[in-house]
Amino acid sequence: MSEPGEVSPPALTGRRLFLAVFLVAALLAAPRHDHNENRTLDLLRALEHGRLSIDEDASNTSDRAWVPDAGTASVDTSVASAPRGHFYSGGSPGLAFALLPVHEVARFLPESLHDLVLVLAGAALPLALGALGVRRALLALAVSGERASGAALVHALATLALPFGTRLYASSLVVALVSWSLSLVLARRGSPPKEGGRSGGGTRESLGVSLLAGVLA
Repeated sequence: MSEPGEVSPPALTGRRLFLAVFLVAALLAAPRHDHNENRTLDLLRALEHGRLSIDEDASNTSDRAWVPDAGTASVDTSVASAPRGHFYSGGSPGLAFALLPVHEVARFLPESLHDLVLVLAGAALPLALGALGVRRALLALAVSGERASGAALVHALATLALPFGTRLYASSLVVALVSWSLSLVLARRGSPPKEGGRSGGGTRESLGVSLLAGVLA
């Protein structure tokens, strides 16, 4: 409780929470070229040229899938076998699809800056949005704003969500979609039913977000 004349610290609103989490993730952002990151970068370069196969860049990641041409008898997954088939990204393509507009805008930047922009858009931003989703879900459960914001900070900065939010992994985007899906369900649960006894479109909205998360996972 504040003493008379004492100025209380500002409440951690959704906007402040978003900015705090995003800035921390941005400062810790680590653009790297390991196998997980390369599979997304390879697919982005392929999509830029209107194709899904990553034949030209397949040698820089082990997270790849090789699909033989029709009629190919043997299955040889070495890079040298590419003329008889095609290599594809071994992970879910959702993150690359989501980042394609960002890549198209940033591809003229120096490589290091381009990769940083992708990490910020594909990992740091979803981490901050996921924290907002957690806060919103807890507020729907009648948790106080202070505690809801604290729990959202714990989620974003004291769990595996933080490292995922600083690397070019799809995990951060998926977690953000799941948290918002949950918040939509909980928010509608506490809202008054519409005319006719129907509770509104919260379930449909949540289903849509959940399906999107499944595509990106």
